[in-house]
Amino acid sequence: NKVNSFLFGSNSNKNLQNGHDLNKENSIEIFLKYRTELYFTNSDYETALFFAERLLSEKDSLSNRLLVAKCYKELSSFNKAYHVLQKELRQKQTEYQRYLTKKIKDRK
Repeated sequence: NKVNSFLFGSNSNKNLQNGHDLNKENSIEIFLKYRTELYFTNSDYETALFFAERLLSEKDSLSNRLLVAKCYKELSSFNKAYHVLQKELRQKQTEYQRYLTKKIKDRK
């Protein structure tokens, strides 16, 4: 209990939303991101990938996907790096195609 209090703050029970402790979830994400960047900086890409994948499973965001992809890139797993970013790349490509289509229609 003292460890939880130290890691997540003494008033962690006050920030409950839908049964989830926001301080605890935020702290876990901060911890995982810190560890990922620490190991990445020290060129331990496999360990960085371990923490980056855990971070991505906690919160799926573009920045977390980029961290995972960076680790895969440094491990020369380019296919895996692409597949981690594929969802985001397709979404951006679709948005750009819609933009171009609208721009062409507006000219006519």
